[in-house]
Amino acid sequence: MTRIGPDGAMQCRMVDTTASGDASAWEELAARALAAPPPYRPVPGDQVYHLRVDEQVVLVAEHDLSGPLSDLVTVVLAIGEAVQLTGRADQVGMRAGMVIRCLFVCA
Repeated sequence: MTRIGPDGAMQCRMVDTTASGDASAWEELAARALAAPPPYRPVPGDQVYHLRVDEQVVLVAEHDLSGPLSDLVTVVLAIGEAVQLTGRADQVGMRAGMVIRCLFVCA
């Protein structure tokens, strides 16, 4: 997951659920969070999030985070492993596809 701040600063976090003892709980949360993502409606000065779960990508503005989507973002930011950005944000997404059941949140 990538969080992009109003100043363009990015923070990326990843959870590799294949290494987790509770992979089914992660899969359930991700499924609920991404079942009906809100439309992408960024607002100047607000943070936006780029989430990737396997091949599904969701862009969401912070003011639209709620319910399971908010829960997913919060937990990945809290306990996810930091991902070092070496290039553009879309390159992080490309790397994400190489790891099965990874949740990326960049901020």
